[in-house]
Amino acid sequence: MRNKEFYLPGVIIAGLVGVVSALAGACCCLCGALTVFSGLLAVHLVRRKSGGLPIEIGEGAVIGLLSGLVTALLSIIVNLVARLAMEGYVTQLQAQMGGDQMRSLELGSGVLGIVISSLVGIVIHGGFGALGGTLAVPLLKTSAAASGTAPPTM
Repeated sequence: MRNKEFYLPGVIIAGLVGVVSALAGACCCLCGALTVFSGLLAVHLVRRKSGGLPIEIGEGAVIGLLSGLVTALLSIIVNLVARLAMEGYVTQLQAQMGGDQMRSLELGSGVLGIVISSLVGIVIHGGFGALGGTLAVPLLKTSAAASGTAPPTM
C-alpha cells in the first residue's frame, strides 16, 4: 500500500458522492449500485492524485471500504435528521393507529431501531464500497493499458 498519502481527498469526495445512495433509500438496488460506484470513484481519484501509480487489489478494497464507511457515516446523519424531522408526523400516526400496527411502528423508531439501522448501513455501505474498490483495480489497469499511458516509474 504505497498510495496512503493520496487516500483522503479521493475517499472524502467519493463518500460525498455516495451519500446520494442514502437519499435513494436503505435497501434498494440503486443504493448498492451507487455505493459500488463510490468505491470505483475513490480508487480512480486516488490513482489520479498519485500520478498513476499502480494500485493493488487489496489496496483498492481498502480505499473502497473507506469510501463506503464515509458514505455510511453521512447516511446515518441523513437518517437521523429525517427521523427528527418526521417525529411529529409519526406521533400523529401513532395516535390514529392501535394495537399491532402501532407496535410495529415503534420498533423502528426507538434507539434500538436507530442502532440496528446504523450497523446495517455500515455493513452494507462498507461492503459495497469495498466491492467497488476491488472491481476498480482491474478496470483501471485495462483502461490505462488501452490508452497507452504507462504509470510513472520511481
